[in-house]
Amino acid sequence: MKSNTIDVITNASLNRRDFLKISGGAVCAMTLPDIGCATFSKKIPYIDYSRELVLKNCHVIDVEKGICLENAFIQIDHGKIIAVDTTPFNEDKHSEVIDLGGHYVIPGMIDAHCHATLSSAFYLKMFQEYKHLFQQERNFRLCIESGVTTIRDVGSLQYSLQWFIDRIKNGHILGPRVIFCNGILNIKGGHPEVNPTDINMFANYASFFIGNAMTNFETIDDLKIALEKNTQKASFIKLTVDNQSVFCKNNLSIPVYSDDHLSTIFNEAEKKDLPVVCHQMSKWGFDRMSQYPVHSMEHMVSDAYISDKEAIKVAQKKIAIVPTLTVGQSYAFKELFPLVPKEYQTEFIENEIDIKMQYLNKESSQHIDPSIHQQNLGMIAYYQKVPCSQMWDQKIFMAYPDPMFGLLKYGVENLKKLKQAGALIGCGMDAGVPLCYFGSLYRECELLSRVGFTNHEVLQCATINNAKILRMENSIGSIQPGKYADLVVLNENPLKEIKSLRNPLIVMKDGQIMISKLPVHRNKQTRMLNLTL
Repeated sequence: MKSNTIDVITNASLNRRDFLKISGGAVCAMTLPDIGCATFSKKIPYIDYSRELVLKNCHVIDVEKGICLENAFIQIDHGKIIAVDTTPFNEDKHSEVIDLGGHYVIPGMIDAHCHATLSSAFYLKMFQEYKHLFQQERNFRLCIESGVTTIRDVGSLQYSLQWFIDRIKNGHILGPRVIFCNGILNIKGGHPEVNPTDINMFANYASFFIGNAMTNFETIDDLKIALEKNTQKASFIKLTVDNQSVFCKNNLSIPVYSDDHLSTIFNEAEKKDLPVVCHQMSKWGFDRMSQYPVHSMEHMVSDAYISDKEAIKVAQKKIAIVPTLTVGQSYAFKELFPLVPKEYQTEFIENEIDIKMQYLNKESSQHIDPSIHQQNLGMIAYYQKVPCSQMWDQKIFMAYPDPMFGLLKYGVENLKKLKQAGALIGCGMDAGVPLCYFGSLYRECELLSRVGFTNHEVLQCATINNAKILRMENSIGSIQPGKYADLVVLNENPLKEIKSLRNPLIVMKDGQIMISKLPVHRNKQTRMLNLTL
């Protein structure tokens, strides 16, 4: 996969903040002829959020118990929930009241594995930087539109990310709450081993403005410096621990952390109370990191089956799992092989390929710039033009086929064992990498449903489980007094129909309406706000 490093040729006298301001302005200015920066919401009358806000006549989903509280109301004050009840609500003239017309309410969803400052592109064409800048800004808005009110960014261009976070906080753009690690703390040559200058000659210069997505340390001294710099403002540390590349190349072996590296990392993490999360898709990485105090494993073992005993060990050590099965589905193209190996010729994988093509051909247009999407699809043809072993030398950075199909073959069964063992399972889809687009977390939710998770369990993965993985279960993840009023209004009961997550009607963050697909009007007689159904 080609890097998303942005081409930058700019005046050296510009500082980082000025450059980002100019780039951000270009995002809106250059796209005004198409969709501009227009609001997504239907017309909403003024709501006085300084007063208590009550959502009445709604069905509240309790994601922890898996039940629906019918004909309930949710009382909100200064962005937090203060009451949830099914008793008759006495309207207070001092409160703003919205009649939700019997719709269903779930907590704001959480994406526990994404890369918000990537534009989901295999490569970047010269003079198209503005499209990628716009897509990056759009990523944050797509989260809100899809009901995702919090994300965990597991590897970012840190200066760009902080700029977007500031714009969200200042109300310039819509976006979720962002938990992040800054860049990936990787050893030079370790995953993702693509050298940014192999993508663009100006990559090192651009990094001064936008940051680095990875540290590429070499010595222990380099590591200590990287740990100090990279953990500033961060909420966790991200490692990549596999000994095999995920890219098509002749030699798949890549450098890994030494025991001294890992000892240094985990000691520093303990001092700073920072969880350590690990990218791992190999059994080798799984076995090694199972020996360490890892907080979560990202992706799934995709080259072998784990044993029941190994699954139990991970669960007992309270290592959480964010499986990202959608990555495997997204890259499971038959074109990746001259002939698909028999082990991957299963009814389940065939069905997932069909579902993936339905998304890419029809649904993805809601989530990605059309030209970026077409470039991505065009890259698949390289598998039939260039042998996989020769791609790396030609600077064609495409995924090695086996780990991707392996996520659907071995990864699914391994996830089932971990679930059976009682491991905490989260939900994320690696949005930001090519073909995994922001705004489509429902793809991962529906895939979890197809591999045997109940609708209740899926909802838990995307809400309260993810909140626990982010160590924010006291603030988000369920609809309870004292938590942030991050709420999503749906047309159907997701406990019965998981596909209802595809189409949020209203999304609230911190007790304020961010988007609404239903018009809201104020009754002149009662002064109550009502949805127009």
